[in-house]
Amino acid sequence: VYTNALSEAEMAQVEAYLMSKWQRPFTRDIPATVGHVTVPAEGEPPLAGTLQTGVRDLTVVNLSGSGLLAKTGAAALSLFQFQDFAGWLDVIEGRVALDGSAKVERNLAFWADASRAASLVLQPGVPNTVIGWRDARDADPAATNYPYAFLNPQVPNDNEPDYRTALPPVLEPAALNGRAVLDFGAWRSGQWLQVTPVANARTIFWVLGSQQGGGLLIGGSTHNLIRGPVPGMEALEEHVVTHTNMIWNAAWSDAAVKNGETFTNGVSVGAGTAAPLNGGYQVIATRTAAGLTIDGLAKEMRALTGGQADGVGRSGGQKLAELLIYDDVLTDDEMRQVEAYLAAKWGLPLGGGASDGGSADSPMTLMLREGAELTLGGSGEHELGALGGAGTVSDGALTVSGIEQVSSENPAAELALAGSLTVRDGAVWHLDAGAGSVAPLRVAGGLAFLGGGSVTITGAAALPNEPVLLAEAVAGSSLSGFAAEAWTVAADDTGRQMRLAADGDAVYVVPSGKGTMLILR
Repeated sequence: VYTNALSEAEMAQVEAYLMSKWQRPFTRDIPATVGHVTVPAEGEPPLAGTLQTGVRDLTVVNLSGSGLLAKTGAAALSLFQFQDFAGWLDVIEGRVALDGSAKVERNLAFWADASRAASLVLQPGVPNTVIGWRDARDADPAATNYPYAFLNPQVPNDNEPDYRTALPPVLEPAALNGRAVLDFGAWRSGQWLQVTPVANARTIFWVLGSQQGGGLLIGGSTHNLIRGPVPGMEALEEHVVTHTNMIWNAAWSDAAVKNGETFTNGVSVGAGTAAPLNGGYQVIATRTAAGLTIDGLAKEMRALTGGQADGVGRSGGQKLAELLIYDDVLTDDEMRQVEAYLAAKWGLPLGGGASDGGSADSPMTLMLREGAELTLGGSGEHELGALGGAGTVSDGALTVSGIEQVSSENPAAELALAGSLTVRDGAVWHLDAGAGSVAPLRVAGGLAFLGGGSVTITGAAALPNEPVLLAEAVAGSSLSGFAAEAWTVAADDTGRQMRLAADGDAVYVVPSGKGTMLILR
């Protein structure tokens, strides 16, 4: 009996305590739900500090605050919205799941995602110039199992055979709410990518920026997918295309699109022949009335008499963040699901009563103790302030701005990721080496570095006089983007200095002697 009204979080905490203590069997499979948990900063009145999940799973719909939250108990803790949580989540035992909306998996024929660094092929020696865009599911760097987009600079032209018409798009890191997009330049820039044909495209989703007009949304060699005119004009003025041009052309676009249905930010705009773009980023979706064969991005792919269509005249003009092509007609519920996934991931609004998809990004630091688990639910793609500890992370794509690496008396301790890990440029990497053997990061889905950063080592005197493994790509995956010279290392060892080095697909910290050399001649 309490003399005050408990908050929702406090109610759930007491319930979890009682159920754990008394092992009530009828509650084991019934998850508890808490609407909002706020974790205060140090010095604020404690509303929450420890969430005890005993025999019953607990779902927190909204987690916010900047303090330390410890998760104990064997049952799972699921988080739905956590973008406002900037504190530490210490998973002492059990499992934490980062949930939210997920895309529809069935009949996904092609999936291009600019925020997945491992899917981009850059031109050697030319920073951020993209000459290949692989399907986001394609983890094998030596082969492809899905359609892919590529630069084809020599394209036959009706006027001049082998006329050079294709230029590569440019990667813009962190362009949209911290995620990368591909910039195809201005309208008529000549920047576009060819796609190995995707047959029977029936449902297409874009996260597209129309700051420079939007260009042509998609290309097909056997289909007219031209944009419509601006308001007040009877026909498309090809020399200038702005965001005020209609998405599709009522007179000339293929019947598959103008007899289908198009949506912008979750709201139906009918056939799309009377709907412009918004001049910024938006989620666009089209359900076609018949199958299309797609083979180009930001480009008119038809070869028309005179060569005007397969030259530079109908190319470029858009920024493309993500593209999903399904070879089946998705249901209304599936359409809303994919739109919610894209809106939550890229930080875009949805209208028309579409549901909030939950968050995929958070500035939180998430620490796993040995034996604890992290599940990347929802879309499977999440961004955190930092990840650290020793435990396991499920398959998915995780991007971090920091690493909190630990050491352990258990020489077998490790932080094992079944999916991919991307480390942002300017990352902060902290290694606590004083407790025993360093627990390395082992990443089975590819380890990518987007730049350099700083490393701070405490307890450095415990490191042996030999290279110590910090992180490695395993299970046939690869290490990419790592440059040792881009990292500064500071350690509390007065007798030695430390540096990072890569060997194969692994990153090491290398101690070396520190002192003064006098050369007498």
